[in-house]
Amino acid sequence: MSRERVTLKEIARIADVSVATVSYVMNGRDIVSPQTRTKVLSIAKQLNYTPDMRAQSLRTQHSKLVFALTNALSSVFNGTILADIEDEFERHGYQLLTMQGKLPDVIQTNIFDGGIIINHSIERDELSEINHLINNKLVVLSPLPELAQASVVQMNNDQAMKQALSEMYQSKHQRVCFVQGALTSTNNIERYHSAEKYYRQFYGRDDFSIRVYNGNFDTETAYQVGRQLLTNKLYDAFVCFNDGMALGIYQAASELNLTIGKDISVIGVDNSFFSKHLTPKLTSINVDKQAWAHEVVRSYLSVGQPDHKDLLVIPTKLIKRQSIAYR
Repeated sequence: MSRERVTLKEIARIADVSVATVSYVMNGRDIVSPQTRTKVLSIAKQLNYTPDMRAQSLRTQHSKLVFALTNALSSVFNGTILADIEDEFERHGYQLLTMQGKLPDVIQTNIFDGGIIINHSIERDELSEINHLINNKLVVLSPLPELAQASVVQMNNDQAMKQALSEMYQSKHQRVCFVQGALTSTNNIERYHSAEKYYRQFYGRDDFSIRVYNGNFDTETAYQVGRQLLTNKLYDAFVCFNDGMALGIYQAASELNLTIGKDISVIGVDNSFFSKHLTPKLTSINVDKQAWAHEVVRSYLSVGQPDHKDLLVIPTKLIKRQSIAYR
């Protein structure tokens, strides 16, 4: 005899929360703490909970819940762009449920209208399965070769690297190195190849690969790399593939009594909120995150429509501040 359907009441009893709280979690409401949300979803997974879509269909003709899957919620960039995307979805009557890390089982239920993926590496089979479940209503913020049929709304990484290298080339510091991000990140891969191309174009050298160091898009990792390189006086110009890693170089330079914008030059990418509050203010490559969020949601809502575009590229802009010492 088959087991009776697991109810929200049963999950609430085990999790020691109200039924309303469980309902909020399952419907992607952001009024529940991350700890409680994780606890409820974990119990639901253990109990093999599957939403009763027949009951749900009585309340709404189709789900207006969209999932967002990312590699890390702690990332400043991810957090900023996801907040803007969430606001944009809410203006259209949708709710965004953000999840990180390994592919959650809840995505494989039929409670979602569709989804977006930002900075996340997923196996081809998993991607295909997800896309099938949501009828190809999937937008990714960086191209995924494993999922050619998904809509892509991405920043122009090639333009960003051209702007960064062009600006750094004007510095009096010419011993340049590159601090790259996570090796599996599509954004990192694109920035790597574009940086290699423009390094060769501006500097006229073919030794790019030996000048690249792994910062994993992480401030602490970049700090450790920067401290070693600066201690050994190997480089005096740092092109960082995001602002978080540039912050790590700032920390290393400060400990070694080096002045950025005078003793060394640093440039970042993303123009994170803290960039203009550093001393000196960080020169960075900006992408309009609100415009990006708007295009992500517009692309999502137009899937299946005649005016839908499979690829949209968001331009970047150099924000010139005081972290580069010019000739």
